[in-house]
Amino acid sequence: MAGLSNIRASATLPRDNVLKDFLESAEVKFTEFSSKPRIGILVVLWDGYVFEATSALCHEEAGLLTEKSWFLQDGHRVAFDAVDGVIILKHLEILKLAAQEQPCRRDDPFMIGGDGQPPNVWCPNLGCEDIDPFVSKIFDASPISALLDIADYSPKDYVMWLEAASHENRLGRSVR
Repeated sequence: MAGLSNIRASATLPRDNVLKDFLESAEVKFTEFSSKPRIGILVVLWDGYVFEATSALCHEEAGLLTEKSWFLQDGHRVAFDAVDGVIILKHLEILKLAAQEQPCRRDDPFMIGGDGQPPNVWCPNLGCEDIDPFVSKIFDASPISALLDIADYSPKDYVMWLEAASHENRLGRSVR
């Protein structure tokens, strides 16, 4: 562990609180939206690190949408009952590149999904059913259960980002 003493200062912090805040906001809005039966789907625009979102939402030992959620009030899991699930759109990088007039993977950066694009993800809330096929098609969203074998989508136990240029390799030479 030598050489890692300053890692906390430059560490990328988990982004699970961002999703918790989105879920809390959606819970309030969806609950107050209507007394009629409704389906509450939170859609979140995310960058290329989709595993951060799927880990925060679906990790079996701590995901916000699971029985073992880390987010508790009075010792009980916060259920987000008005939210049936979350669709994570892996699309933020496309919009950023398009706004900078840089080449991106498509002619229309506002088109979601489609051929040759990585799928978006449906993360269902505990006890909720699969996403409606019509909604799935609109958002080009696949259930997380169908994407678990893909490293970019499967929830992670631990992630550490290191800036390679600031560390030395085993031979003591600078890594560039």
